[in-house]
Amino acid sequence: MDLTNLNKDRKNRRKTGSLELGTMAFGKMPPQAKELEEAVLGANVVLTQSTKIIDVSGTEPKEYKGRVPSRSVLIPGSYLKKFPAGEYNVSCALIIGQRKPSTDLKTSLNDALRDFNVSA
Repeated sequence: MDLTNLNKDRKNRRKTGSLELGTMAFGKMPPQAKELEEAVLGANVVLTQSTKIIDVSGTEPKEYKGRVPSRSVLIPGSYLKKFPAGEYNVSCALIIGQRKPSTDLKTSLNDALRDFNVSA
């Protein structure tokens, strides 16, 4: 994957609002993830098709699988699961809130550098 395709996809996404996962590269997101539009992933968040994503930002937890709501902020977590050999913690991703406008300002420089193929 070259940067030309990545930049074309980024410009396309801005026009259409959709995300083509096939052209994402450089560890941005795994190809199994369906949609991570403007999501903020904390360090060590692992997302696969089978990863349980739990929204804990409200009064009741809400579960997602294979999909992340846009503009979500995720951190790594775990939940207790019963197996025949006992109970063990299994990895999951926790949604702890929504992306703030101040995050957009902080990432706008990165977007501009990528759009104009400038390496820093």
